[in-house]
Amino acid sequence: MRLAAKLGLPKVDAVDWNENAPGDEKSYDFSAWADAHGRGDELKALIAKGQAAANAEAARKRCLPVAAWMSEINSPASLAEFAA
Repeated sequence: MRLAAKLGLPKVDAVDWNENAPGDEKSYDFSAWADAHGRGDELKALIAKGQAAANAEAARKRCLPVAAWMSEINSPASLAEFAA
């Protein structure tokens, strides 16, 4: 809340990760939506890209101190890669 105030934001939306998201589970069935709208392959490719990145990051984290993780994931190259 202090950050929101400092940034002059008019409100803060709280998220409760201990409970289910609002709405029913069907509302969050992204695979079904993508398939129904002809974008199933696109979603699968996006998921595969994310999983490959997560696997590579997990492998690096096993060998590096936390400070190195933070430097790496906040590097201009890393930020540009995930913005694309």
